Amino acid sequence: MYKIETHLHTKPISACARFYPEEMIRFYKEAEYTTVFISDHFAEHHYSFFENLTWQEKNALLYDSYLRAKKTGEELGLHVLFSPELSLSGNHYLLYNASLDFLSSREAFFHLSFQELSDYAKSSGVTIIQAHPLRDGKCVPTPDIVDGFEVINTNPRHENFDERAIELAREHSLLMSAGSDAHRTEDVGRAAVLSPYDITTTDEYLDLLRSGEARLVRNGEIIL
Repeated sequence: MYKIETHLHTKPISACARFYPEEMIRFYKEAEYTTVFISDHFAEHHYSFFENLTWQEKNALLYDSYLRAKKTGEELGLHVLFSPELSLSGNHYLLYNASLDFLSSREAFFHLSFQELSDYAKSSGVTIIQAHPLRDGKCVPTPDIVDGFEVINTNPRHENFDERAIELAREHSLLMSAGSDAHRTEDVGRAAVLSPYDITTTDEYLDLLRSGEARLVRNGEIIL
């Protein structure tokens, strides 16, 4: 089975991350993953640390972290894909097939309503997975506007209520994923999506989730 990391963060755009893209990719190569998604924070708070940059420049910095990771992945034989994590009204959304043009298309992105986000994503071919939809009792599940839930999140510094997230995803017939939400070395490889075939593109990953062939791993144990 091929191991996929769906949720990891890097410096400098993710202010809470400890390592640069090149370093994180090497950690995941050592952990025997074959595909990783760079999910740096597309968030007003994180962008505020770069107040001297324009909106377009901030988005370019976000995308550059992915490109740096991708280059290192190519050198090491690891597929690197892009799924920025949008923060919106206290919730967090992983955006799949989001291009740099999509992110840069409107400066009011962080102030969209949930429905506006959903409508805009659908019209642009972007798939939305809500990250840790129940985290710390502060996030609010929005099953009506997303395609799936990250039902397993193994970041050790939060309570993510995975079992309840699984129940909600099943109740609403949503796609289900797992991610380490890695910021530090101790976070690396705690979660994985397993695939029977190599995943080289975002569309292949989404097709895997839809197929029912994916297996979700938490701390070394297959949960689903």
